[in-house]
Amino acid sequence: MNDITKKIRGYSRKQPITDKRFKFSNDLLARAAYVGNGKSADKRFDTSTEGLSMWISPYGIKTFYAFKKVKMFNKKKLKTESNNNYKKIFRFEDSTHRNLAAAKDELPNVLKELSAPKQEANEDITFGSLTKDFLKNGMNDYRLSDRGEKLEYKEATKNK
Repeated sequence: MNDITKKIRGYSRKQPITDKRFKFSNDLLARAAYVGNGKSADKRFDTSTEGLSMWISPYGIKTFYAFKKVKMFNKKKLKTESNNNYKKIFRFEDSTHRNLAAAKDELPNVLKELSAPKQEANEDITFGSLTKDFLKNGMNDYRLSDRGEKLEYKEATKNK
């Protein structure tokens, strides 16, 4: 190999790809090799497509992921930081329907899911949602008690 092709390509043809950022193509992705400590996945990023990455597991399983920068509040540092939010697209295979072109076609849909606002997990516990539920249903489902009130039990409970 002469010096000009080595400078242009940066690596020889049959060498495994270990770069973290490169322009994805099906043949380069097939040659991408795991580089890591054997515990966590190795992340590779596409320089030509924003938001597309590929994770390589220690066992050699390759999976496409979409990522988007999201502002998140760090409770330990008490400040807002930008972090990557990842969502799995599908596993990379050498077949025609699970390759780079299919991942690029699926990427806009997955990025929309990442940018959509998430429902609050404990929405039924917040004061506002409890108030709305109370105004909607009234006193039917709620039981109010004072500390000094004597509770009435069923006969079956009393006999136990």
